[in-house]
Amino acid sequence: MTSYVWNYVKCRRLRRTPECQRMAVLSEDKLDDAPPFTYSAVDFLGPFVIKEGGKELKRYGSLFNCLSSRAIPIEAASSMSTDPFLNTYMSFVCRRGPVRLLRLDRGSNFLGAKGEQAAALANIDYDKVRRKIYICMYKMSMKC
Repeated sequence: MTSYVWNYVKCRRLRRTPECQRMAVLSEDKLDDAPPFTYSAVDFLGPFVIKEGGKELKRYGSLFNCLSSRAIPIEAASSMSTDPFLNTYMSFVCRRGPVRLLRLDRGSNFLGAKGEQAAALANIDYDKVRRKIYICMYKMSMKC
């Protein structure tokens, strides 16, 4: 008799135990009461083929994601190398304010092209990146 009752859809819905929602633990940077874009993530998207004059050019988008408000501004980049990224980062910081933590995407596209990524990382001028970020942070502190 109980198998018939249990197989009946209405009885199954009424007699089952209540379910609770499972959710991962949120990190501190997503819960911190800070201005927007204080904690951000960045990813590149593209390439997009555009026509300029008679030439076809590839352009990329640098997608910045606010971890607390989920807002997503996009900056245009000419390539995925260091200098265009620094330009998009400086433009982002000048518009949105200083960033305390910047997370980078480690998607399957980066893991699949591990050799190309290692070669690109070997060519990054870290001193230049550090100087640009310090200059940008200094300019932001002078605005206040």
